[in-house]
Amino acid sequence: MPNVPQRLKELKKEFKLTQADIAKFLNISESAYGYYEQGSNEISINSIQLKNMA
Repeated sequence: MPNVPQRLKELKKEFKLTQADIAKFLNISESAYGYYEQGSNEISINSIQLKNMA
């Protein structure tokens, strides 16, 4: 089973997205997302505010 950073990279590639695309969707900075993808920081669900998907 892949770890979180590896899985983030796989999903990004699968959906042909950039770090900037994902960061914008999650309403976080691109560098913050990059740290998650590198495994430097752990993702805190409380720190990510998803935009209204409706």
